[in-house]
Amino acid sequence: MRRFKYIKISKNKKIRYLSNYYKKNLYIVFLHGFMSDLDGKKPLNFQKFCKKKRLGFLGIEYSGHGKSSGKFTKGNISQWTSEVKFIIKKIIKKNNFILVGSSMGAWLSINQFKFFKNQIMGFLGIGSAPEFLERLMWKKFTKKMKNETKKKGIYNLKHGNYEYPITYQLIKDGRKNKVFNKKN
Repeated sequence: MRRFKYIKISKNKKIRYLSNYYKKNLYIVFLHGFMSDLDGKKPLNFQKFCKKKRLGFLGIEYSGHGKSSGKFTKGNISQWTSEVKFIIKKIIKKNNFILVGSSMGAWLSINQFKFFKNQIMGFLGIGSAPEFLERLMWKKFTKKMKNETKKKGIYNLKHGNYEYPITYQLIKDGRKNKVFNKKN
């Protein structure tokens, strides 16, 4: 059932996505979480639901995630937000859509409102994690962890069975993408 496609967004960068096409129907746009991909159950279930209800579906895998090109450690919230915007413009075009963001995908979803506020008909956050880089990571890093991140440019955060490479540029970029208490 899953037919992944790739869209070239620059000379040497291609992004993997999953979609079905319904020319004039509402779309569901699924955005996955931090260091995740489109191979999980959530995008599959949303895609099945959309097919059954004859809705458009678009799942986007950002650079450095899953099978999309790029290094994860070079990415950040601004870049991933821009990639999502580019792909929505190319695939959904003028159709209306509902954003479904899982974890970090909710943050990227919220960022889309400044580009598509007239097309977005709804938003669903699943375990939403906007501003998690500062609020859930940086503020809880010890002084030693912060110093290592600044000095080396990266800190490999071990959490459970996973290791997350947290770059200092990612932390700083997250600060530029605040969505809480933002004055418009």
